[in-house]
Amino acid sequence: MVPRIGRHAHRRPVQHGWRIIVAVCALAASASLLATTAVWQVAAHWAGGTTSARASDPEALSQAAPPPALGEQAERRSAGLAKVLDARAEALLRGDREGWLAAVASSAPQYRQAQALVFRRLQAVHVTAWRYQVHGDAGPLPADRQRVVGGQAWLIDVTLSYRLAADTRDIQRSQQLTVVQEGDGWRVAADTDGVTQRDLWDLGQMYEVDGDRSLIVGTARHQARLARYAKEVDAAAKRVDAAWGRAWPRTVVVLVPDDKEQMAQLLGRDSTAGMEQIAAVTIGELDRQEGATEASATADRIILNPAAFDQMGSLGRQIVLTHEVTHVATRASAVVSAPLWLEEGFADYLAYRNTGLSRREIAKDLIRDVRARKGPTALPDSDSFDAMRHTDVAPAYVASWFAVQTIADRSDPDEVVRFYRIATGMDRDGAAVTPDQALAEAFAEVLGTDEATFESQWLAAVRRLAGRAG
Repeated sequence: MVPRIGRHAHRRPVQHGWRIIVAVCALAASASLLATTAVWQVAAHWAGGTTSARASDPEALSQAAPPPALGEQAERRSAGLAKVLDARAEALLRGDREGWLAAVASSAPQYRQAQALVFRRLQAVHVTAWRYQVHGDAGPLPADRQRVVGGQAWLIDVTLSYRLAADTRDIQRSQQLTVVQEGDGWRVAADTDGVTQRDLWDLGQMYEVDGDRSLIVGTARHQARLARYAKEVDAAAKRVDAAWGRAWPRTVVVLVPDDKEQMAQLLGRDSTAGMEQIAAVTIGELDRQEGATEASATADRIILNPAAFDQMGSLGRQIVLTHEVTHVATRASAVVSAPLWLEEGFADYLAYRNTGLSRREIAKDLIRDVRARKGPTALPDSDSFDAMRHTDVAPAYVASWFAVQTIADRSDPDEVVRFYRIATGMDRDGAAVTPDQALAEAFAEVLGTDEATFESQWLAAVRRLAGRAG
């Protein structure tokens, strides 16, 4: 099942437009065959609510409401909390447990205990940067919580930025912290009264394994498997290098939660429904200054679902990881978002290359639907990949793979990479382009045609593959 993470993510585009991509590998009927999807979406969260739009829609981004002006009292509260959190960040980086806990309210012993555990877990990984940005009030606590917390208590919007040793840029997490006044200052009493994005250290003890091309961070239950995962991710990175090239981040960060419940928390989901179908998820951010045509480096993570991933054979795991690493590699240079059929089809195209699987083996679900007269009538749209709405999304994934395979058939396998680079606005020497323009240029330059003509050619190829005349 495919979670639409962007819908629930909270970002504050102070100067930047945040793009959130989610790429999911879902288990197909055969353990060796995979179906995949990705979602590009942007969400801006202010104290007054949430707005969301397609990340490729600059008009929607420009219409996001600015944060509300702070009153004098709120400004003092934010400034005081900022000093406390700055000291907390410095304490973490120097390994000072008591300095870290000094930010916790004395009236919140349970939260102090939880934060002591978080500090201990963070010592197991190489954190190279950690800082907070306080944005202001998210509003007062409800009266019942106010009575429990005691004194004056408020929710404060905060962004946590951090880096692990393998990161090339900051990871950002939105937090809403409950703060209470103690003496003439403010302290943190909870992080569960509002919306706070979770990380692995919030969920359990962690372990870290360094591969040649990977950093695997997992919880205690899967400690013995982390070294194997590292070798498999290293191999996937080399396969992607062979097709895409080496101009992308050299180390892939992979998170391994205990179970589907923890995975759902990392993805910001309220339910584990369908999580057993998800083998791996790639999540990340694309940060671009307003009006810029070049995107900055991304900080993607692959999240494995061991319960599903470990059920697969070696070939299935290879396909999953190659697909996910392809997303990490391509997003490092993408300037505009491609349509989902191309995003997912290209990742599957690289993942299935040189696996020995025939087209009919890969396209089993698509062939089944065509023969049942339920085949596609157009290239898959975004809704086709939404497993929250559709009980069987595998045909959409396979249709996307076959669309990219059709591009290769009508040009050359090497030209598929050039098509994708053009379609995502790469190699333009700073010239501005929209997603629609970039895709049209790719069809014209590589195939000498337009999308509508290609779609007709692809539909005919699908019918031939299924053995139907029309």
